[in-house]
Amino acid sequence: MSPEETKGLLRIFCAWAPESIVGWIPDLLGKEEEFLPVLSREEQAQYWQLRNKRRRRSFLHGRLVLRLLAAHACGSTPSQVPLEVQSNGAPVLKGSPHFCSLAHTDWGAAAVLASVPVGIDIEYIQPRNPALARYFLSPSEWEQLQGLFPEVEVALLQGWTMKEAVLKAQQTGLRYSPRKLQIERIQEGKARVSGGINGSEWVVYFGRYEGHCWALAFQNKPVDSGVGTNIQKRFRY
Repeated sequence: MSPEETKGLLRIFCAWAPESIVGWIPDLLGKEEEFLPVLSREEQAQYWQLRNKRRRRSFLHGRLVLRLLAAHACGSTPSQVPLEVQSNGAPVLKGSPHFCSLAHTDWGAAAVLASVPVGIDIEYIQPRNPALARYFLSPSEWEQLQGLFPEVEVALLQGWTMKEAVLKAQQTGLRYSPRKLQIERIQEGKARVSGGINGSEWVVYFGRYEGHCWALAFQNKPVDSGVGTNIQKRFRY
């Protein structure tokens, strides 16, 4: 697939050059197979091995947004991006100075590239059982989040995405309990998270985009005040 055929698909919704750039692609609405040529041959084989259509679509969305974003940053074509997946499931751009992370929902996928360890999570906003909070939030964290977000589902999902972004950035996933992480000093669109692996601390930015809650975690790295700006532009090669 030529760059012309993928033009306008990737939306850059946050960018803080040269520190990081975040992209999103919406649901391809049944046109997934048209974009398979953007993937590597190995990824295309993986796609067809997935029997569940929902998992297949999610896989394609994730690989596609990361390849398009990396092509933008590295000056290559999407199919030539040296994307690999480590044994722990985390994506890596082989030979690139960029750290990367991706997340997907039923409605699209998001990816981030940065000059420091980074993680991204995004969740579609819909009713959730508030009792779930006790599995990953302390009582004080839950009280603080409810004070900031009137809608229970937003408070729950914003707390979850903050911690999940850190878990992805430190490449542990749920092998590291989210209750070990402590959300501190929550401000408008920004928080600090302590208690990471090996005592690491993280700066987390969060917000909403197209009906989703999203969060970005950077390892102890202040980022310019432009974080959270919703650019909503379409990337073009």
